[in-house]
Amino acid sequence: MKSSLFDKDYYSSDNYNDYLTGYKKEGEEFVKLLLGLIKLKPEAKILDVGCGMGGVIKAFRELGFEAFGTEVSEYCLKKSPVKKFIQKIGVTSLPFEDNFFDLVICQDVLCYLNRKQVHQAVNELVGVTKDYLYIEVITKGSPNSRQSVNPDKLRKAENLLAKREWFKLLSLKGLKPLKKVYLTKDNPDFNYLFKK
Repeated sequence: MKSSLFDKDYYSSDNYNDYLTGYKKEGEEFVKLLLGLIKLKPEAKILDVGCGMGGVIKAFRELGFEAFGTEVSEYCLKKSPVKKFIQKIGVTSLPFEDNFFDLVICQDVLCYLNRKQVHQAVNELVGVTKDYLYIEVITKGSPNSRQSVNPDKLRKAENLLAKREWFKLLSLKGLKPLKKVYLTKDNPDFNYLFKK
């Protein structure tokens, strides 16, 4: 996926129309939910893959954690308030040591990949995860997969996996599902925290 496609227009249109004003609050709310489910040691290292503007990184850092991100969007890399903690790296080639991060987060990234890339990305995500992996992705058949409900010119419906396919893929990598972070009424898509 070309990084130039994820530009300011992309992040300020369709269902992202309030992202650039609300990403910090969204990050804080997500981190609060996540920390209600797991206990992280103060020295925990966190990686947000496809971090966008870095709201999650900012929220974790404000709590004293070492949080870093990867992103392909040139716009986000230039405009993020936490850009010094973000590297330009795609999800299919994470250059970190195995089992390096206590928590790895990947939200709304995998739905832009074809199926071959999804398998590469999952291998990378699982590889760098030491303890917890959180995956959030639009799934085949979900209301958010419909352009009429959730318009997104870059997402291809034919590349989406069903929820059962995600569970199978992640369980084959040895991950155990712990909990959903968001209730279905708040987020109908695949949003699960896994333990390695």
